[in-house]
Amino acid sequence: MGDGPIPSNIEQIIPVWNDISTWNLAALSPVTRSYTLGVGNMLVQAPLAGFAGWIQDDWQVAPRLTVNLGLRYDVEDGVFAEDVEMEPFLKGGRKNDTNNWGPRVGAAFTLTPQTVLRGGAGRYFSDPGSHTAYWTLLNASALQPQILNDGRPDFAANPFNGPTPTFDQVAATLCTVSSAPNCLRRSTTNFAVEGNEIPYSNQASFGMQRQIGSTMAIEADYVYTANRAMLVTLNANLAYDPATGVNYPFTNTAKRPYPAWGDVSVRRTIGESDYHGLQMAFTKRMSDRWQASATYLLAGQWNLQNAPAAGAGCVNPTTLMADGTPTCDVAFTLHPSLAEGWYLSPDQRHRFTFNGIWQIGAGFQASGLYFYGDQGWATPSSGVDALSSGSTGGRVRANGSLIPRNSFDIPSMHRVDARLQKQFRLGGNRSIEGIIEAFNLFNHANYASFTTNEASARFGQPTESVNVSYQPRMLQFGFRASF
Repeated sequence: MGDGPIPSNIEQIIPVWNDISTWNLAALSPVTRSYTLGVGNMLVQAPLAGFAGWIQDDWQVAPRLTVNLGLRYDVEDGVFAEDVEMEPFLKGGRKNDTNNWGPRVGAAFTLTPQTVLRGGAGRYFSDPGSHTAYWTLLNASALQPQILNDGRPDFAANPFNGPTPTFDQVAATLCTVSSAPNCLRRSTTNFAVEGNEIPYSNQASFGMQRQIGSTMAIEADYVYTANRAMLVTLNANLAYDPATGVNYPFTNTAKRPYPAWGDVSVRRTIGESDYHGLQMAFTKRMSDRWQASATYLLAGQWNLQNAPAAGAGCVNPTTLMADGTPTCDVAFTLHPSLAEGWYLSPDQRHRFTFNGIWQIGAGFQASGLYFYGDQGWATPSSGVDALSSGSTGGRVRANGSLIPRNSFDIPSMHRVDARLQKQFRLGGNRSIEGIIEAFNLFNHANYASFTTNEASARFGQPTESVNVSYQPRMLQFGFRASF
């Protein structure tokens, strides 16, 4: 785990990314804070057992109004490894989340013979899979000792200052509260906590669709999705200073809630997000030798940054009482980079597409596609652990300044694809078609993402993407024979 900016000569330190024999790990020692190793039984199974049932029906309440009502129930056992115990963080025999009722309602109303109003709402539970259960089981059956950098110039290449310890050696030298400073501290990753629940979302939509003439239609819908009980990963072995609102340095083991432990990464279902979107579309079927369709999306998602309250049932972050006992019953003001609050996600706000086909005549046909996406805004990371929390992905720079959210404008994406084809009839049902296609006709520079780590030498530069949507102009020729 690093604690400093990426070295400017990182290409020389790691010349071949997939050949560890070429890496000069010792050169990374000045920016390395700790080393974690997993030993023990790495073969664990996390089986899940699930059940779902639902009922629904449609009622024609009136000649122009139809209502749909439904109810679904979901239950899943083993998602959070309820029987696993790992003191002092987790007790076995925890209750499963069985309160997963999902009511749904929908309605369609014929306003006029050409116009329909529609809408619906419901609660939908997700399947979080066995990821959390797997890591909980793995951490209970294996050891992940963490050793802090002791200042040796070869620490990153030789963290244990000798041979890698075995499972028995690690178990025999694990820290206790009164252990010597050079003992090994056990760490955990993505561990479950008591009180977790199955993630779910409350969804609703309302819209209209209207037919224009015999070949055209327009529609518009408002869509809302509120995600709740999302999994959030937090370090349960950090204590915070109420006077500053910042965690005590993680390297100060005496200020950890559990001094005999290293990182204690837990997963709590406390995440939330709200999505609002306006979706509009126009469609014209083939008539008078042409057809077309267009869509426009105006959307935004707001995410909740949770306060670092890692303990089960805790609302406040952990701090230390006068005698060193950890507690989360004390409310205090957190550093601005850590405080709970809502923020706008960097996703696209605007998205527009158009495609059409034109039967020119004399066997010629032209078609094309235009796509625009504003690509949104990104929030850079400092690349340094300015708060000594154990993470280098935060917004606090080494000088203490705070990187504003959504301060990196990702250039918009424009793309035009075009196709021209000519049919040559050979008599009967035989024909040959010649085809010319151009992708990204105007060769607009489109990028999927950018390097947003301020500590990287490539900060602000685009990252490579092999997706065809981001490729430069390409031409393609072809033919098709029919007989």
